[in-house]
Amino acid sequence: MRQVPAKQIYGFELTTNEEMSRAEFRDKLQMPLAKKLEAGGLWKLDMTFYRGTNNQPDRAIRKVIASKIRYAVLCYGVPLKSARIRAFMNPSPKKHGRNCAAIRPLWIPN
Repeated sequence: MRQVPAKQIYGFELTTNEEMSRAEFRDKLQMPLAKKLEAGGLWKLDMTFYRGTNNQPDRAIRKVIASKIRYAVLCYGVPLKSARIRAFMNPSPKKHGRNCAAIRPLWIPN
């Protein structure tokens, strides 16, 4: 047994499929997990400001500035990857790479 404190084990209502849409990933896993980690004192977040370049506006992004977490363990039943986005379908994946991604919950979107 890994002796993980019960207050650090989180459950989320997720699809049982191998894939989830990027919107599902963001709304049902990524953001709820980030909120729980911050509320539990495991993450400290702060705003980072970036100056706009090439006629782009300035922007502010929430970033993790301190973490008490070394790793996260996804359990059986959590989807393994996000589905492809049709708008970005690539006729030549060997030339331009892929349009799907492995599930990596420890990143905060804007």
